[in-house]
Amino acid sequence: MGSSRPPSDKLNIVAWSRELIEGKEVIGTNGVVSAWPKTAARIGARILEDEGNAMDAAASACLACAVLAPDKNGIGGYVLAAVVLEGKTGRVWSLDANGVTPAMAREDLYRILPRRECPKRINENEYSCISSLQILQMHDALDPVPEGDVAYWHRWAEVLTLAWRDRFRYAVDPDFAEVPVERLLSRDCALGRGEALRQLPDRVNLESWGISSETVPETPHASTTDVDGNLATAAITQGSMLGSGVVVVGTGIFFEHGMCRFDPRPNHTNSVAPRKRPLNNVAPMVIRITDRDVATGLPGGRRLISMVAQIAQRLVDFGASPREAAEAQCLHVAVEKPIEVRSDSDPGLIRDLEKMGHHMQRVEQVWGMPHIAECVHHDGKITAGGEGWEAEAD
Repeated sequence: MGSSRPPSDKLNIVAWSRELIEGKEVIGTNGVVSAWPKTAARIGARILEDEGNAMDAAASACLACAVLAPDKNGIGGYVLAAVVLEGKTGRVWSLDANGVTPAMAREDLYRILPRRECPKRINENEYSCISSLQILQMHDALDPVPEGDVAYWHRWAEVLTLAWRDRFRYAVDPDFAEVPVERLLSRDCALGRGEALRQLPDRVNLESWGISSETVPETPHASTTDVDGNLATAAITQGSMLGSGVVVVGTGIFFEHGMCRFDPRPNHTNSVAPRKRPLNNVAPMVIRITDRDVATGLPGGRRLISMVAQIAQRLVDFGASPREAAEAQCLHVAVEKPIEVRSDSDPGLIRDLEKMGHHMQRVEQVWGMPHIAECVHHDGKITAGGEGWEAEAD
């Protein structure tokens, strides 16, 4: 790191003499950070300004989130999921710092709890961004449909439903059972899953699995890129707000709530076991397009799996800028309806989807704030955009 940091409080960035370029979208050549809260983005940008790289900036922004948003992340959290691209070599690293259950955990652990009135409506377990990639593969295996057509949104709803059902079938800590990753991401699987959509393109799948789609957007996220073309995208969390709600006496550290990610029923794929990893909703992604590298991710609970896929499709197929991809119309559905759409969505589109048979639900916000950073190679332009806060190193 350089020596330009002031001798006073290192986090008191408002006292620093140099100004950052900030806003919902920033464009420059020196490095950018997209994160929330705003001060986390600023701290990451200051690290870039002080000769740090994209990885340093992402780490700093994430550490800042633990201080600035202690209800969402902290030392007691249980997930760091990140993807890092080294610009010079093109090497990519996937980082998984998921926590594990205690050594004394056992399958019948939840038998000490009161019986649930509806035991199937549990917080089913999830697995990494494989689901987002499977969604994109299935979408790519179907013939293109114009974005403004109701068929475009109908198809997204049906593809999301299919992918989420595979998620619930196969989600498991790979140290405990095999996850058929290659098959799920294969072209053949995508073609097979989409065959019903090709044969009956207007059919609406209303099958009920009895699984709740309720979720909370409690996962801080940061995306960064620097002048050397390095990119980093990282998600950190302690689960829902304030994690488990249990604090280590005298420390202020909240324990995470990862145990609730397991199936409370014994003898199931995701039942509790010693040293087993819960499977979470995190999907940091680096997208390599001709002349563009993009780091993307967002908070959003279960919704973020669906949203990352939609953001990626807009970046790749439509050539959207980071901010355009972040602010575009979107929808979410998991294993069964209703489809969630923003309350300000096109009323005509909602009516057309309802006429097809879809159950619709208007919500204030479908996803959390996307954080997107990109590097364009031919002119060295670096951009950050989203619905959080972006800061550029001077």
